[in-house]
Amino acid sequence: MDGPIDTSLAILYGRTQRLKEAVGMDTEAVEIYRNLVISDAETYRPDLANTLNNEGDLCSDFQRLKDAEKAYKEALQIRRDLAKINSQAYRPDVAKTLSDIGTLYSQMGHFEEAYEASNEALQIFQDLAKSSPEAYQPGLAFTLNALGTLDLQTQRLKEADETLTEALRIRANLAQSNPQAYQPDLGATLNNLGILYRRTSRREEAVRVYTEALQIRRDLAKANPVAYRPNLAMTLNNLGNLYLEMGKLEKADECFTEALGIRRELVKDNPEVYMPVLAQTLSSLGMVYKMEGRNPESIPLCTQAATIYQSLAADNADKYRQALSQVCMR
Repeated sequence: MDGPIDTSLAILYGRTQRLKEAVGMDTEAVEIYRNLVISDAETYRPDLANTLNNEGDLCSDFQRLKDAEKAYKEALQIRRDLAKINSQAYRPDVAKTLSDIGTLYSQMGHFEEAYEASNEALQIFQDLAKSSPEAYQPGLAFTLNALGTLDLQTQRLKEADETLTEALRIRANLAQSNPQAYQPDLGATLNNLGILYRRTSRREEAVRVYTEALQIRRDLAKANPVAYRPNLAMTLNNLGNLYLEMGKLEKADECFTEALGIRRELVKDNPEVYMPVLAQTLSSLGMVYKMEGRNPESIPLCTQAATIYQSLAADNADKYRQALSQVCMR
């Protein structure tokens, strides 16, 4: 074989939310590389690790978290072995997989494992960025953002402030020099800072960063709606919740209404991923209508949200029971 297998079509499918096709193609590539490793491990083990890491990314996007964990762990072991032989070449790959698996463990609620992997990734990227900042600051910022998100989940708000602020500084600089590549990352960190500021009662700061994230995500969604409308809906929903807390019902209504329209469309193509967040927005907008005295409009939304949560709770009661009990309630 002349060169590595081109898995760009699998990556493209992932970016355009064609996740089933993407996972299938990447799984096929993994099996091809497994067979190649049997005959020439030195040549093809790096490619196998790369493809396994891609499979982990795709499975994570599709909420197949156990499959993602399996793929990441195998990729990590291969990359650790390669780094023992050639640290300079493969240590960055070890950091990448550690950061990815840390993010996955955060999604799974395995916080101790998430911190362990993310902190190891952070240490590696910090070391690499000292000698080659241009090459490794994006990875450093990704890991800082992931750690900040983890700190938010575990209520370590002071630590979240420090890590997210540093991630913002790096990503703002990167986006200034290359907006096409780094504006999506900047939008993500701004959104996370909005969550932090809201939780620490810094509401005007939260409005500011959410609004900035919203503008970035609107622009991205105009250029590539399939890839970026989910993120646009997320920030709209977050900003709507903030306005609701501030008693700005008209603005909350506008945000939730727009988010609801996007999420209804997303659910058509991928209900497994987007049904839970659709229920969130239905409940939130139903609550706004209730507070505005628009009960005839509120009831159908609250009923739809409750129906979705009942279905989700049937499969995962621990995760969705509380949400079901709080439909259309502040």
